[in-house]
Amino acid sequence: MRYWKVIVLAAIVILGIGTYYIQNAFASPDYPEFHLEKVSGDEGVVDGLIFMGSYIDNYKEFGEDVRITPEDTIYQSERSYFDNMTEGFQDSTIKRLQSDYRKFMRGKNESSSSFFEDDKRLIYADTFGKESDEGFKIEMLDKETNETTDFQVEIPENNINYLNVVDVQADEKDVFITTRNFYTHDPNKPETEEGYHVYRINIENGSLIDDEVIFENKTDHSDKGWTELVEVNNDTDIGKEDYFVFRLDHIKEVGEYDEYDDYETYYKTESSDFFAYHFGTNELKELKIPDEGLGADKTAYVHEGAVYFLNKTKSGFELIRYQMDNGELNTTEVPTTLDLYDGNIFIVFHDGKMYIPNSSLESSTANLFVLDEKTGKLVYEGKMSADRELENVFLDLNELAFE
Repeated sequence: MRYWKVIVLAAIVILGIGTYYIQNAFASPDYPEFHLEKVSGDEGVVDGLIFMGSYIDNYKEFGEDVRITPEDTIYQSERSYFDNMTEGFQDSTIKRLQSDYRKFMRGKNESSSSFFEDDKRLIYADTFGKESDEGFKIEMLDKETNETTDFQVEIPENNINYLNVVDVQADEKDVFITTRNFYTHDPNKPETEEGYHVYRINIENGSLIDDEVIFENKTDHSDKGWTELVEVNNDTDIGKEDYFVFRLDHIKEVGEYDEYDDYETYYKTESSDFFAYHFGTNELKELKIPDEGLGADKTAYVHEGAVYFLNKTKSGFELIRYQMDNGELNTTEVPTTLDLYDGNIFIVFHDGKMYIPNSSLESSTANLFVLDEKTGKLVYEGKMSADRELENVFLDLNELAFE
């Protein structure tokens, strides 16, 4: 009788796994296979390219994650119970790190913003404490020796309610941890205050050298509007960047509230200010980027000292590039033979090229455009489509990875 709890637990686990497979066997539809077909350009630039996104069947009110490789289309319900439990369709950067550095990655959180990687090191930084506000725990892997060093750094007494790591950078001597801190200077005032801090920590002795407050914002949500901070840096890119870029949105009331109105119709982002902090010089500067022509959502991408924007045009799209060191602004027109969807579009930088997937919640097909990073020239166009005609089925791409 003393083993009855173990027996019951084992039975529950077996029953749960069995139910999972039985449900999938009966519920899984006849899924389509998706393939990328070249429209123009060099097909070699898409070798080993993997797409991740969502497959949505409106007829059946059904949707799930999908992974499209050059050889296969893999749906979440087709994966094993244990694969979904341990991996799911996780961030491709984290998945690569877990595959390449399994021992080091054990027990780490799965946020790419907590990692920095170069040719020699992989660095991890996270918070500790009851409210994640007492200090940092840092681990560093030497790729050549496979040795790991770790230490903790306490944050001096402060009025922080909570802090979140949004970026990690490093040079030969120091680690730079950028955080978004939430705090209240005066508990009698209703405003919640937030700000970006950069903590500079010496690698050799593990000491906190500096706590640089680079920007503070009072988020007083009045009836007339407020300001919001938005990180611009891509958190899945864990390589070296000289700048941390963020945006301050000015949100204003634009009409009378109606219970049937959407949030966006009641409040509107009137303008946005872009700022860049340079880790080497500790300087913060406002970027002179005009609001006009940036699109409604002001989506930006940071890569190697420049900020990029994409806009749809009648003949294709335009690529706007702002060089942060000298303020130079360039716009490149990119004509395409494929019509762009009014939907999801984003940039992934890889091996000197810009990969731009374009999908929509109104179509079962998607586009891929590849540009040369230096010239902005279109070097590849491709169309993602299914192996059959589909009705009321949508493919929404949200991430790329490279084998």
